[in-house]
Amino acid sequence: MTETLKAGRKLDKRIATEVMGHRVVETDDCNGEDNYWIADAMIDRLDWLGLPNYSTRIEDAWLLVEKIALRGYFHLRWVPSMQQWQAIIDATLPQDRIDGKYCNTAPLAICLAALAAVGRGE
Repeated sequence: MTETLKAGRKLDKRIATEVMGHRVVETDDCNGEDNYWIADAMIDRLDWLGLPNYSTRIEDAWLLVEKIALRGYFHLRWVPSMQQWQAIIDATLPQDRIDGKYCNTAPLAICLAALAAVGRGE
């Protein structure tokens, strides 16, 4: 398998809404760049949280691991022969096992497995 989705803010926004269940708000800053904010009902409007970089920072991707690991055993492995990462969710039932896509980075592998875990993968 190869990567079909690219790491970046669009994927981070998709992960936040489809996997984590957040409501995400997009704003423009003075430089014309898009900014994304998590604006859930539980968060005070004055304390909006910046959207984590799920697809590019391992510490942010690990938030996904903590959530999707509830579905079964989570494995993140480096495949030396392919020089790529793969995230696997080993569920109780064999038909629920998710063999994630091979990716150049661990955060992206985690993101794609998380999307597959919620039935939104490609």
